[in-house]
Amino acid sequence: MDQKQEFETEEEFLKAYKPSKYPRPSVTADVAVFSKVPAEEDDLQVLLIRRKNFPCRDMFALPGGFTNPDETVDQAAERELMEETGVKPALMMQLRTFSEPGRDPRGWTVTGTYIALVDAATCKVQAGDDAKDARWFRISLEGEGPLQEMVLKNGEDELVIRWEKVQEETKVDPSFKVAEQQGLAFDHSLILLYAYSRIKEILRQHPDL
Repeated sequence: MDQKQEFETEEEFLKAYKPSKYPRPSVTADVAVFSKVPAEEDDLQVLLIRRKNFPCRDMFALPGGFTNPDETVDQAAERELMEETGVKPALMMQLRTFSEPGRDPRGWTVTGTYIALVDAATCKVQAGDDAKDARWFRISLEGEGPLQEMVLKNGEDELVIRWEKVQEETKVDPSFKVAEQQGLAFDHSLILLYAYSRIKEILRQHPDL
């Protein structure tokens, strides 16, 4: 066993410290932007981009990307959303961190996720940067019993998430478990389930939004 070196000052410690000794994840930010469906205030739509590059090329995803060394995750979320969709919400709320091993085929990647509510009628959506397309998908919930379906639809494009809620003994809030998903990149189906649940709860508490 290596004996730990003793230092007299923090300056000495930091000078000798080697960050490469410990594996470090990449950090990303992803944003779930929702809008109420016109004339049907109880229904929501979500903004998705079609990925231009590998991995998951041509699949739909939440807008997002890697955090730069000179910015916070909050700043990365705002920048990536603007670069990929042209949308800049007045307010974004942090949702949660997703860090399941293997969630990104490129390697160890931890993402900070955000939600926002905007008026789609006043947003000019324009795909850019790593997105070859950006569109609103209307959300509907279907199914009975433990296994539910979330269907995302825009014209002929239809994405389906089959999921169930799982109450874990060590957690107060239920978790979501994705049984099957079609057309969404990475673990964005799981992120979307949490984001949709949160935005619906916010709208129940603040129906005037």
